[in-house]
Amino acid sequence: MDANRIKKYFSQKPHTVITVIAVILIALGVCFLVLLNGMLDALSIGLLFIGALLFVFTSLQIKDSELGEAAKIVLAKFKEAFEYEFIYQNTRKLHQAELQGIHHKEPVYESSYLAEGEGLLMRRGSDSKLRTSVYHCVGILMEENYICFGTQNFSLIGGEESKPNLMRADYSELSRVELGKTFPEMRLVCMTVYGVDGDVLMSCQMRADAQTDDLVADINAKIQKHQEV
Repeated sequence: MDANRIKKYFSQKPHTVITVIAVILIALGVCFLVLLNGMLDALSIGLLFIGALLFVFTSLQIKDSELGEAAKIVLAKFKEAFEYEFIYQNTRKLHQAELQGIHHKEPVYESSYLAEGEGLLMRRGSDSKLRTSVYHCVGILMEENYICFGTQNFSLIGGEESKPNLMRADYSELSRVELGKTFPEMRLVCMTVYGVDGDVLMSCQMRADAQTDDLVADINAKIQKHQEV
C-alpha cells in the first residue's frame, strides 16, 4: 500500500472534469481543421495535443479501485488479529473442541471508510461514492454465553497505526446495543454497546441496512435472555 500515492487521491481534480475538458479541446481542434480548411493548423494541432495530454494525465490519476485494494489489505490484517485473539490463541482448546465436533462460530465483519473524525480527508470518487483517508474495521463474534467485539481504524495515508480495540463480555455484563447517528450519504449508522451501568463499552459504525438491524436484534435478544436467568 503506497500511502503517499493514496494521499494524492484526495487532492487530485475530479476525473470527469478533466475528461470533459480533454473532449472539448479535441473537438475544437478537429472542428478547426475540418471547417477552416487548415487556416488554423497550428492552433488545431495545439488543441489536439493538449487534449491528448489531458487524457494521458487522467490515466495516471489514482483510481478509486486503488483505495479499494488498500482497504482489502487492512481488513485482512484486522481479521487476522481478531481471530487470533478470540479463536486461535488457545490452539489446544480449539483443537480439543474440534475433536469433539464443536466448531467455532464465524465472526461477522463490517468495514467502511470512516465517516467523521479530526483531520479526515474526504473525496467523492468517479463512481460518486464518498471515500475517506481512514478505513474502519469491525468484528463481532456471538457465542452462546458471551460476545466478542473488535474495532480498528487504519490510516490509508500513513502515520501511526492504531491498535485494535478488542473486548470480550458475557451477555450478563451488557444492558443493550443501540443504533444511533446515521450518515445517509455513506449509508452508515453508529452502533453502541452499553454495559449494565449504562456506560459505553464499544462504539463502531455499521452499514445502515436490514442485516445490521437483525444483528442488533439478535444481540439484544441474547442479552435479554441472560438478564432473565
